[in-house]
This record gives sequence, structure tokens and C-alpha cells, in this order.
Amino acid sequence: MKNILHYFYDHSYSVRGIGWGCMWLLGFGLLFISLSSLLAQVFFPSGTPSAGTTYIYILCLSLFAGVIWTRLLLSLFPGRLHWRVGIIAAGALVLGWLSTVPTLASMRWLDTRFDLHEGHDFLSAFRYHLLSVGLREELCKLLLFTPMLILVLRKNRDLEALILGGLVGLGFAIEENITYYILYQHSGVAVSRFVSANLLHVTLTGVTALALARVLRDPKTWWLDSLQTLMYAVALHGIYNALLSQPVPGFGEMSYFSGAALAGCAYLFFREAHTLSPLPQKGISRTALFCWGFCLLCLLELLLATFTLPFDLALYLIGQSALAGVFTGYIFVHQVREPLAP
Repeated sequence: MKNILHYFYDHSYSVRGIGWGCMWLLGFGLLFISLSSLLAQVFFPSGTPSAGTTYIYILCLSLFAGVIWTRLLLSLFPGRLHWRVGIIAAGALVLGWLSTVPTLASMRWLDTRFDLHEGHDFLSAFRYHLLSVGLREELCKLLLFTPMLILVLRKNRDLEALILGGLVGLGFAIEENITYYILYQHSGVAVSRFVSANLLHVTLTGVTALALARVLRDPKTWWLDSLQTLMYAVALHGIYNALLSQPVPGFGEMSYFSGAALAGCAYLFFREAHTLSPLPQKGISRTALFCWGFCLLCLLELLLATFTLPFDLALYLIGQSALAGVFTGYIFVHQVREPLAP
């Protein structure tokens, strides 16, 4: 086992190594889960986990996805990470988690004050998700990022602003994911949100936080660019949500085009990241970390689903979401642009 782990660690910068790692994880993981599901049906035919146990597992799922994305963001830092970076990163995640409080608190006031509601057509949904959901969430995450400004307002701190902003967005996504995991259990929601909602919040909050730091440091130079960045973030957020909620007039169901909005989010973020951060020279590649994390999350959600569903049905539901998330995952991998060997 140790030799196998060393092999994949050493070959995380090759397409073949990443592919074999995914196959190894999925193969042994599916075998273990299928056997455990069979044994559970034999020895505990009527056993179902309690609500408390399910919540703890769901919390662990959300935190696991958060750990993968945290490691991806911290990999943007050049050189060896100091322990202070871990403390600051944890603080940014907590601030992002807390940003859900003003987001929810302002929802009723904003929707009532400006008569905003989702409606049952695309234009109403787009208006609602643009002016209520998108604007409210992006501003509230940015508001909770402000304590981090003390660390990033000096010159040559743009990379830190981008990463810490991404971590604030990730903290928001972790808390939001828990609600969605509870509401849509056994549907592959953890897998789909790993490559959608997490990507959305990380990238948009990262670029808006960087824009805020730049405009406060040099308003004359950056005010227009920063305003445009905020407008892009709110617009992409609104478009993404609207495409998922209502059919487009004349085109019908267009939720599969929500990936185009995520591609825009990833482009905004990595346009800055590639300029500010060098490619990692050692350790696990970002591509491998993303792909292997995705496979592990699929297995963890599948294991949760088999607690209450037959293995074949659970595999169908989780597998369906995993296949749907491959395209969005490709968007991320493409934007990372790591030089990988064959």
C-alpha cells in the first residue's frame, strides 16, 4: 500500500498517473462499498442511521469537499507554507461561514423592499437571481472579507487577496452545502456541488476581494476595473442560478449551459492566478488533487446513500451526477493549465 501511494504521489504530474489513481480509487472503493452494503443487508436488514448520525456524515462530506478546495487554493502560494498561513486560512473560512448570516438576514428586507420574487419564467427568475441572490450573496461575502484587508492592502499582496477571498467564498459554500445535502440526500448533490457551487463561490469571491483590495489601495487606477469585476461576478451568479431554475423562452431547458457561466467564473479567477502565482514545482499536482478528491467524494456520498438505498440504485443516482459533473470538472482542469506528462 505504501509503495502504491508513493507511486501515485510521484506520478501526479502525468496523465497516466492521474488516470490510474482515479481507477484505483474507484475500483477498490466500489468493491468495498458493495461488500459493506451486502453485509449490512444481511446482518442489519432494517437498520437505518439516525438523524443525528446522518447529519454528522453530511457535515463530514461538506468539510471534506472544503478541505480539497482549501488545499487547491493554498497550492497557489509559492514556496513552503508557514503555520501562520493555516491559521489565517481557517479565519477566512470562518468569516465565509458567517457571511451566510447577513445574506439570509437581508433576504426578506431586500425582496420585500424591491418586490423581488423568482416567478415562473426565465426573465423573472433572472431578475430575481441577479438583483437579489447574486447581488446579496456577493456583497455579503465581500463584507465579511473586509477584516482580511489589513493583511492585503500593502503592495505586492494581490495573490494573498485572491486566495483569502477564495477561502471566504469557500466558507460560504461549505455552510450552504450542508443545507443542500440535507434537502437532496442520495441524489448526488455533494458530487455536483463540488464542481459547481464550490467553484462558483471560490472564484467569484476571490476576484471581487482582489478588486476591493486594489481599489482601496489605488482608487484612481482601479475603480473602473473593480466595478466591472463586481458587475461580472453578480451577472455570472445570476445567470448560473437562472439557467438552473427556469427554461429559456424559445430554447426550453438550458440548465446544462450553466457550465458556461462557471467557465466564465473560472476564467476571471485563473486570469489573475496565472499572473500572480507560479506553477507548483513539487507535491501533488492541482489536477491530481482535484480529480482524486472528486473520486473520493463520489465514494463517500455513495456510501451514505447505501445506508438507505439498494447499492445498484445508489450507484445509478450518484454515478449520474458524477458523469454530469465531469464537464464542469474539465472546465477547472483546463483553466489550471498545468504541464502534465503523458
